[in-house]
Amino acid sequence: MDGKASSAVVVVALFLYTKLFRSIEDGLQMFAVKRCPPGLTPSQYRYLNYYLGLLAEQKPVWPHHKPVTLATLTLSPVPLFTKNRDGCRPYVEIL
Repeated sequence: MDGKASSAVVVVALFLYTKLFRSIEDGLQMFAVKRCPPGLTPSQYRYLNYYLGLLAEQKPVWPHHKPVTLATLTLSPVPLFTKNRDGCRPYVEIL
């Protein structure tokens, strides 16, 4: 039950993007049939309406497919590295 509204927003946005459904309500109905009624907050409805508006314009805004290159990564303050490997072990996750 935890996160069902958040996952519903992502799934319905995917439905709208792939043009599987043309309205938010239809996408939510499919989500409710397959999983459970999500119970979205007003801000989540507003976000889906913004997204639907981006896709419904004369020239819709589509995500780009070009690769993005990470040029630099700065760690501040500088972590402590030791030869015994008992110091800091930096980990970076980029999504």
